[in-house]
Amino acid sequence: RLDFAYPRIQIAIELDGAAYHSGEIAKHRDRRRDNQLGALGWRVLHFDWEEVTRTPDYVLGTMRALGAK
Repeated sequence: RLDFAYPRIQIAIELDGAAYHSGEIAKHRDRRRDNQLGALGWRVLHFDWEEVTRTPDYVLGTMRALGAK
């Protein structure tokens, strides 16, 4: 399951917290999902808590550069 998705413009956003995205199994699962989405034409963006809370302009700027609003 994706954290956020913009299906119209095929952008997926993942917030990579330690609870669900650490450890070898989670990393393998995430990489596989990213590859599958990429093969379907989706772009996957990954951000962590530090980026979202300390540099929100970076997060929003990256999303806007790809067409997300």
